Amino acid sequence: ARHGLAVASVAGGFVSSTSTTISLAAKSRHVKNCNTLVGAAILANFSSFLQMFVLIVSVAPAFLTASLPMLTTLSMGALVAAWFFLREKVAESGSESVEESAGSLFSLAPALKFALLFLVIKVMTKALLIMFGEGGFIAGSMIAAVTGLDAVTINVAEASGATISASLAVFTLIAANAVNLLAKSWYSYLQGSRAFALRFLTS
Repeated sequence: ARHGLAVASVAGGFVSSTSTTISLAAKSRHVKNCNTLVGAAILANFSSFLQMFVLIVSVAPAFLTASLPMLTTLSMGALVAAWFFLREKVAESGSESVEESAGSLFSLAPALKFALLFLVIKVMTKALLIMFGEGGFIAGSMIAAVTGLDAVTINVAEASGATISASLAVFTLIAANAVNLLAKSWYSYLQGSRAFALRFLTS
């Protein structure tokens, strides 16, 4: 079950790492040792780092050189942390609810929501860049990261080399990832156990 949970979490992470993390956090209320669930949540977020790589290659391949060290560090760190938490054999935790997350992969509604979210983020960050400069662009991206990283990644990658420098784009993505981690940890605290939220946050 542990390996099944890990695979389901990776798959769920490609659909929505936030939803998958919250689903795993909710399960932590019913187990004594939540390490396996924390490790699975980290794998879901590892998927989001792979998604960032794919999105950058797709929309702004020139930005890959500047962003690759960051993506590599995040991905390797996630794999090491996931291994640390998954190495223990604990009480079995089903992967049903995580697998259900992947079931909506071909739903039209999420795609429309994503398109709308991307449009809002693009307009907001450009407006903040004009009004407040680079600091405004970073702040806007950090606020948007509370909802997820995909739209933020595309927006930042497209802006890299055009309206902002590559180094600023990398810094913005690092800041956005930090905010996204804090948001997921808070959601986990609300939906799951305190132990799960703290271990996920410090991973």
